[in-house]
Amino acid sequence: VMITGLERSSGGSGSLVGPAMVSDRSRGDLASWSTSAILRIFLLQQLGVFALSYWNAQLVGLKNRRTEGLGSRNNVIILYLLLCSLVFHAALQHTCCDMWRYATFSCVSGATAILWTLVQACFEGVSLSADSISNWSFFTWVSFSVLLVLLVFVFYWHCRHMVDKVEYLKTSLLCCLIFAIMCIIASKFSLHVHHWFSSLLLCLFLGSSDKVVSRVAQALAFGIFTHGGACFGFAGIFKDVPDCNK
Repeated sequence: VMITGLERSSGGSGSLVGPAMVSDRSRGDLASWSTSAILRIFLLQQLGVFALSYWNAQLVGLKNRRTEGLGSRNNVIILYLLLCSLVFHAALQHTCCDMWRYATFSCVSGATAILWTLVQACFEGVSLSADSISNWSFFTWVSFSVLLVLLVFVFYWHCRHMVDKVEYLKTSLLCCLIFAIMCIIASKFSLHVHHWFSSLLLCLFLGSSDKVVSRVAQALAFGIFTHGGACFGFAGIFKDVPDCNK
């Protein structure tokens, strides 16, 4: 009678494995690890990706790259690791729920950080500053338009499936308000939106969905963020203002 009751309660399957046990088993080996342990591995991993991205830029001869040795860039590396910790807690913990997601995110973001140098080498002198935009070529405008269409699609798809939409809207409005105040009090209103900054914002925004499109786009954004910090440093978006990594 007890066995029959168990079979009925489990839909007739006769299995004694509850949903919690199935969930834990599907999460992979990382389920038994603490968040702090995964974070330590993540930071060490990103330190290696940072170095590889930097050395690849030196090998390719990327224009305007930082040419000093890694030992003289300790301040940038510290700032990068701090930002990685922020991104991990704010947006990346969903990628660490099992070994497969962690591995795929690491591979996609790491490859993007290292290979983005080749992409940027094809667009030397191209940036999101007003001076650069006024001199864009036809090929640059076409490439930017395609990228913009892809971003609109990703934003649309992500917003349809994101969780806590109201909370994200409140946070976005607060960030916009703070940025507006910064623009008002700026000694000189001249912006240069570096790709480390725009990709960091995109990575944080894409952290509230479990869909594949959002996760892949987030990994790409995180890789571009790493590339920007490794190859150029964290230059400020307000021109003629001392950079935060000087």
